[in-house]
Amino acid sequence: MGIGYTFGRISSLIFSCHYDAIMRSVKPKLFIMGSEDEFTSVVQLQTRVKEMKSACIEIVETANHFQLETRMHSQAISEIMYKFISKIQSG
Repeated sequence: MGIGYTFGRISSLIFSCHYDAIMRSVKPKLFIMGSEDEFTSVVQLQTRVKEMKSACIEIVETANHFQLETRMHSQAISEIMYKFISKIQSG
């Protein structure tokens, strides 16, 4: 599971070597993003995820990039991660 990846234009240039491994990996991947992320758009993330195997997206409405790391969204993030891990474990 990767946490903190963005797929915006500038970050794609800076972190492209990391993206290659993520794009090729067949391991389950969860991307959690705020609908108001300042670094990338939901459409950009959806486009990237379509190219991946075993990847899913969860969008937290009205949250920006940094708000996902605050207590305000910790319950929602925990629930999303719990559901994802439970799904993987149950096969």
